[in-house]
Amino acid sequence: MLKNLKSILLALVCVVALFSSISLAQWDVTEPGEGGDIKSMFKNKPVMKLEKGAPVEMQADQVQYATGDNLAKAIGHVTIKSGDTTMYADRVDVDRNTHNGVAKGHVYVDSPQFQVDADQGTFNFAEKTGSFENARIFQAPLQIKGRTVSKVAENHMVMEQGFMTTCDHDVPHFRMQARRMDVYPGDKAIARGVTMFLGRVPIMHLGKYVQDLKNKPWFTFMPGSDKDLGLFMLTRSRFKLTENTTTTLLLDAYERQGFGWGSETKYKTPKTGEGLLRTYFINERAIGAKHPWQMKTQPTIQNERYRLEWRHKWDIDPATQAIWQYYRLSDNVLLPKYFERESRRDTTQDTYFLLSRSLPVGAVNFRVDHRVNRFVAAVDRTPEITYTATGIPLGKTGLYWATNNGFANLVKRAASPTEDRRKTARFDTDNLMSYPTRVAFIQFTPNVGGEMTYYSRTNDDRHPSKLVRGIFKTGADLTTRFMKVYNMPHGLLGSNLKLFRHIIAPTVTYKYQHAPSFAPSRLNQFDGIDARDKEHYISFGLENKIQTKRGKDTFDLLRWLATVDYTIKQKGVKSQLGQVRNLVEVTPNNWFKMVSDTTFDHRKGHLSQGSFDFYFTKEGKYGLDIGDHFVRGGDHQFIAQFAYIINPKWKFKIYNRFDVITGTLKEEQYSLTRDLHEWELNMVYHQTHGTGIEFMMSFTLKAFPDQPFDLFGTSFHQRKAGSQSTESP
Repeated sequence: MLKNLKSILLALVCVVALFSSISLAQWDVTEPGEGGDIKSMFKNKPVMKLEKGAPVEMQADQVQYATGDNLAKAIGHVTIKSGDTTMYADRVDVDRNTHNGVAKGHVYVDSPQFQVDADQGTFNFAEKTGSFENARIFQAPLQIKGRTVSKVAENHMVMEQGFMTTCDHDVPHFRMQARRMDVYPGDKAIARGVTMFLGRVPIMHLGKYVQDLKNKPWFTFMPGSDKDLGLFMLTRSRFKLTENTTTTLLLDAYERQGFGWGSETKYKTPKTGEGLLRTYFINERAIGAKHPWQMKTQPTIQNERYRLEWRHKWDIDPATQAIWQYYRLSDNVLLPKYFERESRRDTTQDTYFLLSRSLPVGAVNFRVDHRVNRFVAAVDRTPEITYTATGIPLGKTGLYWATNNGFANLVKRAASPTEDRRKTARFDTDNLMSYPTRVAFIQFTPNVGGEMTYYSRTNDDRHPSKLVRGIFKTGADLTTRFMKVYNMPHGLLGSNLKLFRHIIAPTVTYKYQHAPSFAPSRLNQFDGIDARDKEHYISFGLENKIQTKRGKDTFDLLRWLATVDYTIKQKGVKSQLGQVRNLVEVTPNNWFKMVSDTTFDHRKGHLSQGSFDFYFTKEGKYGLDIGDHFVRGGDHQFIAQFAYIINPKWKFKIYNRFDVITGTLKEEQYSLTRDLHEWELNMVYHQTHGTGIEFMMSFTLKAFPDQPFDLFGTSFHQRKAGSQSTESP
């Protein structure tokens, strides 16, 4: 016992000595348009205010005003302003009673929602509606031109006998010609009697077409090459079927595999939530040659592969939510082969139903899981019901209660071809009582509780059924905070950062969990509840923050979090101080950030693993990421990524991953993007050494011009895109 006490004291001394250089102090501190008249803009020309109704001001070379019929006429360089709408024309006649204006010659209307360029037209300045002849409307991302264009409401325009395009040239490269088109700015455009033109060549006829003005591009195609699949072409076409339903059609061609097709449909219902339906099918015909025209070295292998996925979410009321998911796959080959990014991002293909409800105290969940893909191992829950609540005050005693209870009928199914199944009905209740209090300036929270679990079946021959397992738990948390403010009148290193706040937050957590009355090795393992075992340790933590302000925003100039666990001696386990983890984040300004995450083995006197990342960025121009990641005795990689916007037309990105131990380049990717006006061309060269080279070209019809280039769409900790990767729209 004395040895244990000495070990604990030694651990405390080590931690205190490690951070003894930091001063602690109590802290309390209180944190610290031009106008103009439109007349002054036109004081060299006649100005007339139309006072009745909405305020309208008009200026021109000549202004004539007739009091009898209340008409105003402006001739020469006419400018009329009403609120945030301005009209320019050669001549305008305005009725002051109705605020109707008739404009002729070089008519241009400018408003935040749209711009109109026309030969002549009428406009009501009070209602902000009008009709224009031989007009063009610019409403990002579209240009709409028609024989007549009418603005019938604040967010509704109608075009007759004209076209719509994303090209802003006078003679567009691509357009959709329509008999009539209703445009709702920022929402959608509905065209009737549509003919699609590429240049002057008609390529498609549609009775009705709906263009979504809120979402992503509606058509993309991506040619490329892959070591295993050969040359390929991936296409995606998006259509808005109804107000609440959008479908993306997929059509893919692979040189060595054949054709694949499918769809991705997003929908919303007025009362029962929203969902996603995905399908994909490919009848693989794997040719025994590198190219179809070459002699086959082996017979053609045929496989039918498919996926069917349905997800639906319904917020029944503010406290109740339901989620359904059905995920069926033909095999475990389809996703990693044709949807690599999705396969790496989501490794589970579960089928389940989940109903959740928040209660005045706690929350209850009802869940059903059922395996539909036999090639994976899974646990069926038919059903699982849980109730969880935390922080429940017990009267005025100062005690708080936390509880986690669950019943589950479980079946663990092994992957085919085996039919091995393990079953049990399990009821588990885990309860913890705590008493938060303060001892001087320390928040002290002791706790005590236990867990009881009933199993209808086990894998133990002596106790095969109707077993109750018990676990006793106790512990305590100690936390406090020290704060102090420093004022540097001359700024830190000559910068404009003058006021700093230093926050120190030490924590100590003690946990004791007695060995369970029934060892986990004698139970079937369904999840973490069944793996409970003995625990006895003290965890120490110390967080340092130096905060300052940039403008009105408070940010962390420096954050340092150090943690270490001390395992207390028990049967079969020696008392020992674990490895020390240090997380350091430094952000001195908005163009540089450094993050260090290391684990120090004090017994051996070296770092066991670590990562050091440096981020440099200049918004709208370039970004540079440099990282060094290693595990002692294992991998050691150096990663660099650089992105640069050359000009509005050209952008590029470089990614490289080096193996420091062997001194070789393990992975490289080069991306070059060219703005082709209506289209955006993205060329990607990717190589993972030892697995082959991939080259991709993607053409995207831009529905939203001038989108910012995402310099940091990937990071060191994200997967790199593969040639067959795809994401849902």
